[in-house]
Order: sequence, then structure tokens, then C-alpha cells
Amino acid sequence: MTKIWCQDLKDSVYTDAALADVKAFIGIPLSSGRSLAGRFPNCPAIELRSGNSYSDFVKAGPMFLVSDRLKSILESYKSNAEYFEVGTDTSDTMFFCNLLETVDCLDRIESKFDVEYGAANVSYLVLENIENEPPIYRVANTNPLIIAVREDLVSSVDLSGITGLVFKSIEEWTNPMFPT
Repeated sequence: MTKIWCQDLKDSVYTDAALADVKAFIGIPLSSGRSLAGRFPNCPAIELRSGNSYSDFVKAGPMFLVSDRLKSILESYKSNAEYFEVGTDTSDTMFFCNLLETVDCLDRIESKFDVEYGAANVSYLVLENIENEPPIYRVANTNPLIIAVREDLVSSVDLSGITGLVFKSIEEWTNPMFPT
């Protein structure tokens, strides 16, 4: 069963993050799903802010940041992604995970959404079944970006004690742009 990757917003595991130099990213399509090799700034600074220990998954604007532990798990599943180290104001090693696998699987009949600027603002999510489902992938043309994860990868992440993320069933997922 496919699950949706979401940031865990509970105070005990949430880490707030921000790009230290937003100008370094002008013209770099961080959420495009295309390779950024040769274009991504060398070890850009990210400010991590938390009253607790830092999470293994953090979002800084459109950046999908993962710890070395989480990166290792994703790599073991041969996820189609590229990783770029970012500098933090702590000793934590973090990477921007640029997911390259994009699957056009939004069920356009059963889902409820409005299209703005070519992307679906989904209020009710239904995904089509996918043969040979990748372990982790971007649902094509969704805003905000929806990340789908195969059940075996979900189990590995859950068993590892990784923090900062939760996996929701498709039925329980809600779009953060449409608070309930």
C-alpha cells in the first residue's frame, strides 16, 4: 500500500529550517524534479532551529533535507535521487534530496483538485495503481509536491527510528494548503 510522505509537525520532533542565502538559489529549480548536477551551490548554508534534537527530515522552503541516516536508507532502496550536502549551523550532516522519479499517477476522475499554473492543487487525493512502483517518487504536477512511498520503504524508515516525518495513508492525507 502506498503512503504519502509528510513532515511531522509535532513539537517534539519538528525542526524549523531556512535557507541562509536565498539569493544563491535564484534561477535554480529546486522543486522541478530535474537534475541539478553542476547547478546546485557548493554546500549552501541552512539554518536549523529547534528546541529539541534535530530531525532526520527537514523542509527549508522547497528543499527536502535528509540526514545521513535517512539518505543511507533511501540509497539502499535505489531511489532515483541526487544528494547535495548543505552546511548547517550544527554538527549535523544534512543533504538536499532532489527526487528525480516523477510518476503521472493522479487519478483525475476520482481526485478533487483545481489547476493553477499547470499544477493540481489537490484537496482529495486518489492515486492510480502503478506497475513496478518505484520506492519513492513525486506525484507529477501537484502543488504542493506530493511524495508517494512504497510500503516496504515505509516499513524500513519506521523501523529505523528516523524522525521528522510521518507516512499517511492516501485516505488520511490532507493538503496543507487547505487546512481542515
